[in-house]
Amino acid sequence: MPRAASTELIGELFDTAEAKWAVYGPLASSLGTDGRSIGNMDDERREPIRLVGETADTVTMQRADYEGLLNKLDDADDRAAVLEHQLAKKTGAIPDMLTLEEADRLIAGENPVKFWRDKRGYTQRSLAGMAGVSVSLLSEIEAGTKTGSVDTLRKLAQVLKVDLDTLAP
Repeated sequence: MPRAASTELIGELFDTAEAKWAVYGPLASSLGTDGRSIGNMDDERREPIRLVGETADTVTMQRADYEGLLNKLDDADDRAAVLEHQLAKKTGAIPDMLTLEEADRLIAGENPVKFWRDKRGYTQRSLAGMAGVSVSLLSEIEAGTKTGSVDTLRKLAQVLKVDLDTLAP
């Protein structure tokens, strides 16, 4: 994810002081109070970064200090990615990961509706009820004797929390 998109997304997803500090705090705490130095990015060196030169359009610093700033920004991006992942996990937006055995079942041709119903722990009756389809139609779809309409598959996909393409033959 581009750096700008990452920081924009974090701003939208985590609008709390704690979350902003978790992402940007270490970088922000590096800013000096004299307006001409930036606290060093390297935890072992605590002396401030001294600007070598400055014009209206440019600021010059030593390469090591510049690379330290870039590393700190990369660390902030990493923290942002972790926070994004944690949020996606809490909201259920992370796609399901399949075990090798599960992938083998799908590759071997198991009906995807039956596979995802089993994976979610639903009975045919409970899935049919939540999706608003008949148990007999669901049974026929799983057995492969009927394919089901796009509307029916869409309802099943919504309940199973998978993309329609996942269930379509």
